[in-house]
Amino acid sequence: MVQIKRLSGARDDIFMVNNMRYLAPYQQNDPVFEGSGEPGLATVIIILDDRPHQLTGGWLQDMVERYKACDDVFGEEFLSGIIFSGAKEGDIEVALDAQEYLTNHGNKWVKFFDRDAWLLQDDTSDTLMASLRPQDPSSDLFETFSLTSADSQFLCIPLRSRLKAQHSSSSPISGWRIFVKDNIDVKGVKTSPNNRAYYDLYPPRSETAASVRRAIGRGAIVSGKTKLNSFGDWEEPLEYIDYQAPWNPRGDGYQSTGGSSSGSAAAVSSYEWLDIANGTDTWGSVTRPAQCMLRTFTIEWLLPDALTKSPKLFSTIIWASDFWSIIDNDQVEHTRRFVSEIEKTLGIPTTEISFVEQWANHPPPEAMEAHSLSLLMRYDRLSHAPACQGYDAYHNEDDFRKRYQAEYHKHPYIGLRLQQSWASAENMTQDERDDGYARIAIYKKWFGSTILANDASDALIVIPQENIIPRYRDENPCFRRPPQDGICAMALAAVLNAPALTVPIGQIPYQSRVSRNEEYLPLTVTLFLLETTQRILEAAQLPTTVKTGKVMFDVLDQAGESK
Repeated sequence: MVQIKRLSGARDDIFMVNNMRYLAPYQQNDPVFEGSGEPGLATVIIILDDRPHQLTGGWLQDMVERYKACDDVFGEEFLSGIIFSGAKEGDIEVALDAQEYLTNHGNKWVKFFDRDAWLLQDDTSDTLMASLRPQDPSSDLFETFSLTSADSQFLCIPLRSRLKAQHSSSSPISGWRIFVKDNIDVKGVKTSPNNRAYYDLYPPRSETAASVRRAIGRGAIVSGKTKLNSFGDWEEPLEYIDYQAPWNPRGDGYQSTGGSSSGSAAAVSSYEWLDIANGTDTWGSVTRPAQCMLRTFTIEWLLPDALTKSPKLFSTIIWASDFWSIIDNDQVEHTRRFVSEIEKTLGIPTTEISFVEQWANHPPPEAMEAHSLSLLMRYDRLSHAPACQGYDAYHNEDDFRKRYQAEYHKHPYIGLRLQQSWASAENMTQDERDDGYARIAIYKKWFGSTILANDASDALIVIPQENIIPRYRDENPCFRRPPQDGICAMALAAVLNAPALTVPIGQIPYQSRVSRNEEYLPLTVTLFLLETTQRILEAAQLPTTVKTGKVMFDVLDQAGESK
């Protein structure tokens, strides 16, 4: 039995089907059909051509099976009525076996309020700052959606039928559900940067960011805005002050989500029904395991000239020994086996290079007195070169601080981690900022002329992100940031303006102090490529997609059985 109710003061209908909640959103231009007065469920079956069409029982059954396989919103309960769409009146002939199929399944022709059914799912990993109501097709305005789960603990997210979306566009990403990081604007919704003072001060945005508009134009459905580290600064869960950190579904469920695109990473790791969550990366904020669908989305989403369509063949593999020197031996050996598969797949050798030693032996003339990378980056003082980006981040919020103080007659509150970053940036001069970027530019030029030179001019660089150990969300961070002198592993891609893809290649067991069981953490490696990734993973017999939830891959026992 279908139970339908209207939310108090709302124009949308919520209904229950077999303990699943659905939303029937009202849109401004919804047509209303005359009927019996009782709302009914119906499945719309699309006839793709306008020629006379004979419907057989087999054809109907095949269509229903395809709907069940391709769409997580559709359910057999919606077969109480069937509407055929796309053919002219009189062009459909119902064969006898089709009539029998309809009779046996209790189908009937129905006239109803023509409203899409959106499945409601709960944000159980608390990844969202805002869930978004289904957008009115006649408007470019978004609205927040405030409905919560049955126990009022989580936000609900409306999910559109993939079939409905796919019929309306030929784009391969039509109907894909995406989350947008909450430092990226969508029209009609506030942007928080995960800071309460900022959220309180500014009104809803008047424009949607160009990158989001492009995804919408290709048929993607924006369903929510994800949490992040405050203003994109690196924070661990205990350092989240205004809003609780999202929950990492991996392992024992109490691990850090990292930074700064933490909500986006947690969401794609948690929800099978979510296709893509975008992020931003200034200094390693978004390099996380990705699914193979990344390539499809990237081609559709980026501007036409953003990807190299015919890249050169890789000439060698560079093993960045400085970065790997701080990584656990088991993780190093696991990665070396993966690199061996790359060698076999691409037919190229591996060269171990120490960037620190190369700099010491071949410093560029522009470096003058800086005969070590540490000296170039000035790690012997607080105003080291990479801190120059903090100067820009701080002064990007000059208007925020000024307007907040004028409005509320006090300084806006920010977390302790960000206070430290902003204090350092506030004391930095414009000349020191410019000097920092100049030193980074020297490093980038030297890297291109020394590391990526001669036979290594088209090298594939393999680097770790960090040593994989438990980082519990209830522990104060005690690890060093960044882990290497010079340009750290997480920042190398940003400095070199190089495409980098972080892929999962294994799982690291650990004894959890939370569950007191053996759990698993993802082992990832960053490759400076995109196009060749799937071929390498397939050759290494590694999955090209990852699971949502506790583990990325099936965990096998000694007998080779899943457990």
